[in-house]
Amino acid sequence: MKEFARALTPMFSIAPQMTVSDINKAAADGFKSILCARPDSEPGDHAPCKEIEQAAFCLGLDFTAIPVQAGHLPDADAVARMRMALRRMPGPVLGYCRSGTRAAQLWAMAQVGTLPDAEILEAGRKAGIDLSAAVAAASRPDTGA
Repeated sequence: MKEFARALTPMFSIAPQMTVSDINKAAADGFKSILCARPDSEPGDHAPCKEIEQAAFCLGLDFTAIPVQAGHLPDADAVARMRMALRRMPGPVLGYCRSGTRAAQLWAMAQVGTLPDAEILEAGRKAGIDLSAAVAAASRPDTGA
């Protein structure tokens, strides 16, 4: 994997945009599942989700896409889908988007109520991502997350 893949836990790591060759390296490094949090419609030169999915499946990896719009926290539906994906997908899981932040936010919001907030925030801090807004949003009763 590229040097910038960062572990939030032993079972969930994040990375910026993946390429097909990154998927080969992820499999070699022991990842069992790939999670895409980047919509294909997002501007920029990046491999389409289906291309990454096909590469993952060819290597026997599980793949799930839960696209989140840049600049926005995941909505309640995305968080619910993430919770289901984390229960279903074999780990370790590697989540990606343009920078890794949306994948981390999805993970964090799905962990609220399962892990202590302080543990979620510390995982983000160690990975260089402030997850406080994601944890706060998922903790609010009006979000349904």
